[in-house]
Amino acid sequence: MRLTAPQCVVPYFAGICEQVADSILSLREPLRGMLSARIFLSGGVANIPGFEAAISSRLRSMLPLCHHLCFHTVACPEHAAFRGGSILAASPEFTSWCVTRDEWMEEGQRVCAARFNGNLVSSEPPPASEDRASIATASE
Repeated sequence: MRLTAPQCVVPYFAGICEQVADSILSLREPLRGMLSARIFLSGGVANIPGFEAAISSRLRSMLPLCHHLCFHTVACPEHAAFRGGSILAASPEFTSWCVTRDEWMEEGQRVCAARFNGNLVSSEPPPASEDRASIATASE
């Protein structure tokens, strides 16, 4: 199974590239370029030779050309999520960033929009897979 295109094996499962593209395209336009220039590769998969080149090639075809892609890999990427979570949990602001299950069940994503200022996520859903090609070509 190819990690960058698992939909070849399981059609409804988005690959890593699709998930990254959907995340970037779900943001408001001014933030899309900033996020595409700050893509961090983490987890054991980041150690696979050629992984960054494969991700870069696939993402380039899914995102507008005006977005500069820049990848960052930390030392020991297989521990990056744990280290980041540990730093976040130790932060004095951590509890103010938490959304409880009850809050989520009552208000859904509105609680996140209110708590985190609602500036990041677009109210429009990300484009479907077939629309990504038209977005990429429209920016050429």
